[in-house]
Amino acid sequence: KKVIEKLKEEIIHSKEFDSLTGLPMRARFDENLDVAIQKAKDQEINLHLTCIDIDHFKSVNENYGSELGDEILRKLVQSIKSIVPNKSGRLYRLGGDSFALLFSEEAEKDVQGMISSLVTLNASGDKLLKSYQSHVSVGTAKLTPNMSGRDLWLKAVEDMRNNRKT
Repeated sequence: KKVIEKLKEEIIHSKEFDSLTGLPMRARFDENLDVAIQKAKDQEINLHLTCIDIDHFKSVNENYGSELGDEILRKLVQSIKSIVPNKSGRLYRLGGDSFALLFSEEAEKDVQGMISSLVTLNASGDKLLKSYQSHVSVGTAKLTPNMSGRDLWLKAVEDMRNNRKT
């Protein structure tokens, strides 16, 4: 019985968490975003969403191999996690080279510093990515009273596109 329960837990974990980075994946993000928005609205607290994307990452995998691409992703996740104070925000892997960072009011005082550090990561990048003609794009949005999760996401993506290097 214990073996079956352990296998069930492993299957659930593999569906919800990325095996490469250990981060929760899109389905978990979607669930947590809805809960965080409802909590923010109910408690009248601030909520921020930051989108992070590695531009031209496909060419890194194609030209240098997926092993190097995987290593870059792991190092980038470690860099982002080092910027985010413990329990201030939650990082998710949404897809191949796309990430989301969700902050609540507890992190309000840290938000500007984190965003500044992410922008610095983008500007410097990228020592990790620079030699591969790739870089990080970052966009952030703050929840307003009438926003849905989709609205918050679209606003963060729009900000990311406006900040993207060409």
